Amino acid sequence: MFEQTEVKPPLIIGFLCEWAAQLDEYLNDDGTLAPLPNVHIIKIPCSGYVKPAWVEKSIQEGADGVWVCGCPMVDCHYREGNIFIRDRMTGERNPYLRLKGGRGGARGVDPHRVRGFWKAGVSGPELIQELKEFSEALVGHPIVLGPVKPVRRHDGPVLDSSPWNPTGPEPELSPP
Repeated sequence: MFEQTEVKPPLIIGFLCEWAAQLDEYLNDDGTLAPLPNVHIIKIPCSGYVKPAWVEKSIQEGADGVWVCGCPMVDCHYREGNIFIRDRMTGERNPYLRLKGGRGGARGVDPHRVRGFWKAGVSGPELIQELKEFSEALVGHPIVLGPVKPVRRHDGPVLDSSPWNPTGPEPELSPP
């Protein structure tokens, strides 16, 4: 009567500080986690290396969620890298992550699709449990896309042949 449709697990990109946790025994050769094949791990020297543009690009390219793991707030191996990325993810530090409804307006990243985890010496099972909970939260949260900006059509030339001068027309110089 009713067909059951299988829910596809959300694709998660995880940026993992190499000092915060060791997941080598759980990683497949392609960078996915063996217990959660929908999670792709990118190892970085410090969570502070993560650029907000990487998070935005990951979601634009099809990731359902992005996850950043770093050291605890007072114990970063590289001094303040984790504070920098946390503040960028919350919009308190430039370059900030453009969040939907915040500084990013309607075109920003849905805050439900981004998560940070700040602990030292995290065990593999604890980290996998955190990722499993994030994955389940993404399944229960609909993905909200921003409005698509319509492309304007015009019949005129692509480039205007007249020179543009922001200060106005050039003054005419009289001969000496």
